[in-house]
Amino acid sequence: MGQFFRLHWRGELGLFRTLVVALCVVFVPTTLILFGAFLLSQAFHPESKPVDMIFRLGSAALLPAMFWWAVGTYRKSMNLLTESRTAAAFLTFLMAGFGIWMLWGTAREVILYNWKSPSAYARFLSECEQRTSKWISKPWTVTAMPELNRIVVSGSIGEGSAKALERAILDNPHLKLLQLDSSGGLVHEEELMIEIVRKQGLDTLVQGRCVSACTGIFLAGERRFITPDARFGFHRAGYCGLPRGAPWGISDYMTSIYYRERGVEEGFMQEAMKTEYHDLWRPSALEVKLGKFATHWWSERPEEYSRAAFMK
Repeated sequence: MGQFFRLHWRGELGLFRTLVVALCVVFVPTTLILFGAFLLSQAFHPESKPVDMIFRLGSAALLPAMFWWAVGTYRKSMNLLTESRTAAAFLTFLMAGFGIWMLWGTAREVILYNWKSPSAYARFLSECEQRTSKWISKPWTVTAMPELNRIVVSGSIGEGSAKALERAILDNPHLKLLQLDSSGGLVHEEELMIEIVRKQGLDTLVQGRCVSACTGIFLAGERRFITPDARFGFHRAGYCGLPRGAPWGISDYMTSIYYRERGVEEGFMQEAMKTEYHDLWRPSALEVKLGKFATHWWSERPEEYSRAAFMK
């Protein structure tokens, strides 16, 4: 095994072993370490010492392993050039560049963030894993419920969610209330659904939870109903791996304009938009109502949204 590491470092391994086997040697063990930390974060609090220690171990192993792979791959590309294997050398050089880019991004996160605040970094990665697991375990569902005079959507927003909602609306044009229960998801799907809700003039309702991208869809409603136990979560747009302290992107500017256009109080908008992607602002239902993010309590609903009225 020691000879394998030395040969790769000198760029003397075969092309397949350089680009595939050596890459697996780098990422498979560290992925298992980080996955183990995720499992521990489910058994313990994300800030617990076992989670911190395993993330430190994974970070300490990943950086030198990536450096070893990037240097060996670069040297392999130089050796291929001396053999006049230009195409293979170019491919290998690109892979080495990819490794150096990944090394820089990982080093920045680990050195500037993880070692400064390992428990916060563990919590951040745990949240990313949890979001991913939610997308897998709770897929998007759209259900027309004529007996309640509404369409109910739930689950995480993924590819095709907007089309599923549009189909349900077109099949049930008499249903004008959209009930939401979602942990969020993809921004481009959220934007499509905002357009659908506004075009169809739907009202929106949250009785359970509405987090992240779900909040934009809720805000598109003509009348926006909530119950006192509705749970909202706000943060800026982003992705797992986005550095903390990153400036506003175009999505954030567009969101702030959208909030003002829909009549949301300035203070509420500022609080929501100062919350970074890795965090979550959870205002109470009363704060959501006072901030004019919601327009009505569910107890103030019109008669057509009452089941009793429908049954008559």
